[in-house]
Amino acid sequence: MSGSQAAGSSGKAQKGRLTLYTWIITLGGFLFGYDTGIINGALPFLQSDFRLSALAEGTVTGALTLGAALGAVTVGQLVDRFGRRRVLFVLALLFSVGSAGIAFSTSLGMLISFRAVVGLAVGAVSAVVPLYLAELAPAHARGAIVTRNQFMIVTGQLLSYATNAWLGNVYLENESIWRWMFALSILPALALFLGMFAVPESPRWLLLLGRQDDALVALQRLEGSAGVQRLGEISASVSADTTVRTSTLADFFRSKKLLVLLLVGAGIGITQQITGVNALMYYGTQVLRESGFDTDAALTANIANGLISVVGAALGLWIVGRLPRRLALTIGLGGTTGSLVALALISGLAEGPSRAWLVLLISVIFLVFQQGLVSPVTWVLMSEIFPASARGAGMGTVTFASWLGNFAVSFTFPQVVAGIGLAPTFGIFAGLGVLAILFTRIFVPETAGRELG
Repeated sequence: MSGSQAAGSSGKAQKGRLTLYTWIITLGGFLFGYDTGIINGALPFLQSDFRLSALAEGTVTGALTLGAALGAVTVGQLVDRFGRRRVLFVLALLFSVGSAGIAFSTSLGMLISFRAVVGLAVGAVSAVVPLYLAELAPAHARGAIVTRNQFMIVTGQLLSYATNAWLGNVYLENESIWRWMFALSILPALALFLGMFAVPESPRWLLLLGRQDDALVALQRLEGSAGVQRLGEISASVSADTTVRTSTLADFFRSKKLLVLLLVGAGIGITQQITGVNALMYYGTQVLRESGFDTDAALTANIANGLISVVGAALGLWIVGRLPRRLALTIGLGGTTGSLVALALISGLAEGPSRAWLVLLISVIFLVFQQGLVSPVTWVLMSEIFPASARGAGMGTVTFASWLGNFAVSFTFPQVVAGIGLAPTFGIFAGLGVLAILFTRIFVPETAGRELG
């Protein structure tokens, strides 16, 4: 074998290892997707089993998002202190405990409490996984690698919808079938726990602690002999960061630069939520029932939302690495806002069987823009805008803001729809979409191709 052939073979092996490590880490994103999506089809059975009111329905759904907000805001300090890898080990176990607790819940209070426990894990991985991926990836591939997390989120949601449809249709008369829907998420949680034994710690975090030898070992596992050169590049970028070594939110208020980044990052996180995407992700079955489908047909039709989300995220794997971040986000928000206007008009004006199918069609178009552009770009941007010293706390805080937006949507949606109907509700989301476009054009920085600090 010639030297060039050996180098090529070595390069492929290194790329293969990095690919394997990143897909293992994104099992956290898969759990995020499954555990947020499973409520969509479980709600009809929970309503029957627990006789849920609109308020109770919003509480059961929102408990996860409120727990996620808390998980996101606290995990930043944990990953800065204990490392990205160790925290993911603990979160895998937390997913398992929370899912088992939901499956064996004997009261509404117990159900809500364990939903919040799973929410802690969901919120934490939503901050840790993009951060971890961004720190492992070389600059030229960072957008595509971080976007793998979004692909796994929607893959988890698709599997949850398919599970809902299968169990819900086969065991339609069994009010307690929702227990199996939640229990199945224990399997990917165990896969994440076992898989993390193979994944190296973030070299950037190790360098922040002054552990150069450990950072070099991690880089050699990631990039082979090229890891020596990369150690110098990363060391230089980390050393160029002159901000305070940040571990708490209070430190952001001592630096005007960090505070501005924090506010912009929070705005980016909220932008993802005010499109109303999670009204469809969590309540898609109810929206389709409201539009005219029967329960079993709505469960099956809702798989289309999950399938198109995966297709959109697969497109995002290709698009996000090729377009400037801000342009991609603007295009995505334009598509989602236009779709919301169409949903408002159809929900208010269409009648008969065609109404349900039109709502499903426009929902699918909405999700192509959301999952292909808006969601992946927001996660990439939030993982890129902070310097190394502030990345853990910063990412956790802006993800907290995103989850608060998610909670506001998930908690209020059933009550708003009950009060004013689907059409005005979608109209409100469309108006918020216009504001999100203006925010993006005015305040969001461009980060494509830039070396992380």
